[in-house]
Amino acid sequence: PDSNQVAFTSDDFSCFHLIDEMAARGWGVQPQFGYHGSEPNVHISIGQKTFDQSGDFLAALRASVEASREKGFSQTAAKVKAELSRMNAPDFKPAMLADLMRIAGLEDGQLPRKSAELNQVLNVLPPRITEFVLTDFMNDRYIYRAKR
Repeated sequence: PDSNQVAFTSDDFSCFHLIDEMAARGWGVQPQFGYHGSEPNVHISIGQKTFDQSGDFLAALRASVEASREKGFSQTAAKVKAELSRMNAPDFKPAMLADLMRIAGLEDGQLPRKSAELNQVLNVLPPRITEFVLTDFMNDRYIYRAKR
């Protein structure tokens, strides 16, 4: 085939670290949040470039797995998940969301340099809240603001 797709996850570390590690090595792989029983995973589209450079790609993937293994899972995301499990949905306020995103590295409309922490926090939020966060971020990022 002209292209192929692969998805995988890990029980040993957050697969979201792999996204940052591969990017640092010049390769783009995609994060995919867990949803309805599906685990969070790494999604790779294998096209001709990846196929032609498969040795380099696999070397980068091995090194990225080793680097990610050392990082484990986010303690911040674990705390967010524990806190959310104790809350009722109506208790969740927009101000709380802003605090969560700041803790995850999203501040002043700017994404963090590395996305693993942010993705781990977004992954533990209920899907409707994750959708709201992503939509709100994009809306805020691209809203027209007159120069002063």
